Amino acid sequence: MLSPRIWPTVCTNRSGRVIGPCLSALSESALSDTTIVVLSGLAGSLLRERSREVERLIPEATLVVESKGGLSRARNAALAAVAPGDVVAYIDDDAVIAPTWPSAMRKAWLGAPEDVALVGGPVKPLFLAPRPRWVSDYFLAGLSIVDHGPTARFLDEATDGFLFGANLSLVARHAQSVGGFDPRRGPVGKGPGFGDDIDIQLRLSRGGFRTFYDPE
Repeated sequence: MLSPRIWPTVCTNRSGRVIGPCLSALSESALSDTTIVVLSGLAGSLLRERSREVERLIPEATLVVESKGGLSRARNAALAAVAPGDVVAYIDDDAVIAPTWPSAMRKAWLGAPEDVALVGGPVKPLFLAPRPRWVSDYFLAGLSIVDHGPTARFLDEATDGFLFGANLSLVARHAQSVGGFDPRRGPVGKGPGFGDDIDIQLRLSRGGFRTFYDPE
């Protein structure tokens, strides 16, 4: 049964104005002192500026610098920064956690079986204006919106689909045991512009690990 340390992790190269809502919500949470922010693909004065912005928004966070660009490399840098048995809980830099997210994440991992490598939950759209009629539910799926229903359960990717990196947590050693995130995938990768999160879920599943979905 697991009781790991959880590290909320944001990978970004964007300005404080853009990532402010994400980091402010984490700063106000019970996990602010174990938050990791990975700054990716930045150098020189821009890196210094982004670092100062992160320190202002969430001073308790651990700052990790990944000099090479690419979301997959940034995600792997976070895996390397924690202990093997710890959990890295990825949150997109344009996502905002709910106030109940820290306690729900802890509860989901507390006592999870050893073969659980991934835990995640829904990703909901936050519209800043009335939803346009042309934004269908099908279109939202392409924006990393996730809803696998109201019941906590193990997912079968063949019938249920996947979790997305906006709300996806992994045990570091399990993720590293299958090679981590593929740097050829994801933004700035040489292959598909997306899908590094789905790819690692498939490799973990083939390795005998399970994925748990918690609607909370």
